[in-house]
Amino acid sequence: MIAMRLRPGLNVIALGALAGFIAGGLLALLNNTIILPYTDALTQQWLGYLEAEGLYDEGEFNALSQSILVISIALPLALGTTAGVLVSLIYSFLRQRVSGDPVKITMVAIPFLWFVLTVIPALKYPPDAEATFDPAKAPLYYSLLAAYTAVSAGAAVGCIALFSKMQRNSKWFGAGALYLGVIATASFLFPTMPHDDSLFPLQILVPWRAASAEVMTLFWIALGLLSGLLLKYGTGKARRKEAKAE
Repeated sequence: MIAMRLRPGLNVIALGALAGFIAGGLLALLNNTIILPYTDALTQQWLGYLEAEGLYDEGEFNALSQSILVISIALPLALGTTAGVLVSLIYSFLRQRVSGDPVKITMVAIPFLWFVLTVIPALKYPPDAEATFDPAKAPLYYSLLAAYTAVSAGAAVGCIALFSKMQRNSKWFGAGALYLGVIATASFLFPTMPHDDSLFPLQILVPWRAASAEVMTLFWIALGLLSGLLLKYGTGKARRKEAKAE
């Protein structure tokens, strides 16, 4: 009986992870199609900087280019799988409180996740070309981005938990206001990243960041749809098998 009670939950997580892995593959594909022209422009700009400063080393530059290519594939797969598990956990929480099609439930969660995990962190720490190409800057940038994203996620969960037991109709407005207040405080406390504006002109940097935002939005939409569809048909099939077994 205990195993049977655990199975549906594990099934939901597995389906969410699968949806996330597929969405991560889509993100990797988009990275290497939509964003690739902008990345190439940044690469040429960085190459020009290295040559002008007498810092160019062909072996190191080729290794850096190869590592960026590998990361553009591996990171989306890991990110997608993690996000898929998160969507499945949120789905498990919501389906006990909200009735409806799994696709509708996951698509309700997606805007929230997109805003908390993508928009808010990007406002403080937008995609950083220097961190992409300069190994000395990358650890600081990604550490701050990860910490700020964790604060954003933790603040959102904490505000929801704090206001969820209230009976007032305006409780979600209160949770949102408190969340924004926490994020404003965190934005003030977190250090800003130093930038050398001479390295990457805005006419190259801005389109790259815009394309990155577009691709991440498409990723979250795809994840919501895939998660909903897999949960809809996957959990339904599992329930039918359990019903026959009983």
